[in-house]
Amino acid sequence: MAKVTIEDYYGKQKKCEYVLAYYKAQGLKPGDDWKTYEYIQWIQKKHAEFHRIFGLPEDVIYWKGHNEDLLKKFIQFINASERTDGISEVTSLSKCTM
Repeated sequence: MAKVTIEDYYGKQKKCEYVLAYYKAQGLKPGDDWKTYEYIQWIQKKHAEFHRIFGLPEDVIYWKGHNEDLLKKFIQFINASERTDGISEVTSLSKCTM
C-alpha cells in the first residue's frame, strides 16, 4: 500500500499525469492510502475504453516522443472521464498520427 504525499501534488519532482488523474478520480488527498494494483486496473481500463470509444487498434501506442497528439488526448480523456462522459471534452482524433 502506498500513501499520497504532498510532493505528489505540489513537489518539484516530475509528475506522472496518469497517476495524478487517478488520484483526482478517486478523490485521494495527501496522506490517503492507495493500492498500486487498483491504479493499474484503473489505467488499463481507461486505455481499453479510450481505444474502444475512438476505434483505435489495440496495438496503437502513445507516449512522449511517439504519437504525442494521441497522448495528449488520452490525458484529456482520463481527466475528463470521471467528471463527464469522457468524450465531450476530447477533440477529434482524426489529426493524430497512428
